Amino acid sequence: MSLLSAMALAGLIAGVAPSVLAHSYKLGDLSIGHIWAPPPVEGADGLPVYGPFLNNGNESITLVGASSPLAERVTFRSDEDEAKELTEGIEITPGQPYAMAPWRPHIWVVGLKEPLEEGDSLELTLDFGGAGQKTVEVEIEEDGSH
Repeated sequence: MSLLSAMALAGLIAGVAPSVLAHSYKLGDLSIGHIWAPPPVEGADGLPVYGPFLNNGNESITLVGASSPLAERVTFRSDEDEAKELTEGIEITPGQPYAMAPWRPHIWVVGLKEPLEEGDSLELTLDFGGAGQKTVEVEIEEDGSH
């Protein structure tokens, strides 16, 4: 499967149109697709962040943490309903697209230091442990497919 096909598949899993792949990033063997978040909901305790990954290497890569200058802290959640905070990170296995989505582990931004609305963006540094770090722009948009 080509990289573009795999990223498109991962994007479709997350509900992202293939056209947003222009907002993608590379970190060694890891491809990072369009990263987005819905507009913040008043009274919510955080902001979910979604998007696809594809590990083109031979060994698993784990997203072990993330940070943002606009947030008090960034964690992981298992799903939107349970609101269970995860500590082990998100494993991205070789050759298997992984899409952060509401029903599976995703990033959770806590304590926004300024208001965000649709059309804004949020800088987020993703920490993949020994694989390195990558700073991405999280687009604030209603459905991730603009």
